[in-house]
Amino acid sequence: MKKGDKVRYYPHNGAMPEKGIIKSICDDPNYAFVVYNCGGEWSRYEDFTACRTSIHDLKMSWEPDKPDLSDANGRPYDPNQSEEGAWRAYHEEKAHLDKLI
Repeated sequence: MKKGDKVRYYPHNGAMPEKGIIKSICDDPNYAFVVYNCGGEWSRYEDFTACRTSIHDLKMSWEPDKPDLSDANGRPYDPNQSEEGAWRAYHEEKAHLDKLI
């Protein structure tokens, strides 16, 4: 990872992932300073405050990781469903299945 890389942050609480851009790498190479919210002005990310983030919570690229819902419930994933809807359905189903274990 390096300055300017587009990343996605995956919170531990299961919330929706967030887009970010690496502003700098910390002295501790396990962390990066990442800009998450710049009002859509990503080309100006260096003008915004960054948050120290563990690189282990980041994935390269803004391409979403869409859950494969077909494995969990036998129905195919609907590519027309929004990313937010897919994640909401995924987490609702995971919570339900966790109760069954």
